[in-house]
Amino acid sequence: MLQLELLVISGSAIMTKFMQSCDVFEKFKVIGAIRRMTITFKDGEVMYRKKMRDTIENLKESLENSEVKELVTFIAIERLIDGKNITLHPTEDLYFNPEVIMVSDGTKFFMLRDFLKRMKYIVEEKKEGLCYIENIKYPQYE
Repeated sequence: MLQLELLVISGSAIMTKFMQSCDVFEKFKVIGAIRRMTITFKDGEVMYRKKMRDTIENLKESLENSEVKELVTFIAIERLIDGKNITLHPTEDLYFNPEVIMVSDGTKFFMLRDFLKRMKYIVEEKKEGLCYIENIKYPQYE
């Protein structure tokens, strides 16, 4: 069995827009929840980098175009599971929204860069003074 385990941060685009338009949220703060997702592929399928990149893009598109219209902040493939073999961070591809600094669940918020750093991602910040993220790389294990 071939599976991808993903880390996804997303939330209601409509609620985010509402909170921003009411000046409750700054333009860089969004509604979001941290979720882990597992995608299982058919037996016999082979995983390659383009398929992983396409999976990230297709998941983002399907969340954004679903009935609830989610705003996607972050998607990363954390594990590739192929039978008994597990590969951590099997691709360099991931998605992040460069306009997001903070994520809120409606009661509490967190800084996106701090969360990702705690998860051992390598976060490169823009030099502008605010905490905008310029690039994110997967953790490097020794």
